Amino acid sequence: MKKKSSSDEKQGLLAIGDILKTHPFEGYWGCALVLTAGEKIDKYDPMCHIGITTAVFTHDYCFNELDISNLKIIEIERKYRAAPNNYVPLYKETCIGIYSRKINSFVNRIGNIDVSSIFTIKLTFKVGNGSDGGWPLCGSVSRSLGYDAIHAWRSVHDRTQWLLDIDAAHKSHEAMLVRIKEEERQKRIKAKSKKAP
Repeated sequence: MKKKSSSDEKQGLLAIGDILKTHPFEGYWGCALVLTAGEKIDKYDPMCHIGITTAVFTHDYCFNELDISNLKIIEIERKYRAAPNNYVPLYKETCIGIYSRKINSFVNRIGNIDVSSIFTIKLTFKVGNGSDGGWPLCGSVSRSLGYDAIHAWRSVHDRTQWLLDIDAAHKSHEAMLVRIKEEERQKRIKAKSKKAP
């Protein structure tokens, strides 16, 4: 594995072991960890694997508040919409993604640790869904980094409000699908009326 170097810092690149403070949801902060650091290939950015950990705070925390010995990469259950208002489990996903190593305004690096004691699985840059031996290709770090950990934490520690938020999101999604279906139907009606003699 590539170790952190002053060269990485000078080039504005993430390095193995970088701890990233995340803030994807108002009132909640999480922790992500850079697990690998690849080199630049052709015209593409150098890439890395970033894992989302189970650490969640309800205040803006600092490095010394992290319990490094208990950091774990989170696993979540992905669901799909089988029918209106019916979402069923699809697969379990380890929350690791392939990201650009370039540091941008959404990167909040608060420390660097040895990741070998936390995550020992060899990672490849094969693209997949986190359950099939490959990892989602996520591009640059964005504000949403770490959302899955906040979602999982709230499902246990803020369950009542979390369930209300999930219900509202499902209703909004269903309404959008109905609206799109109706718009498509109206387009077909218009197209038919134009063709009619």
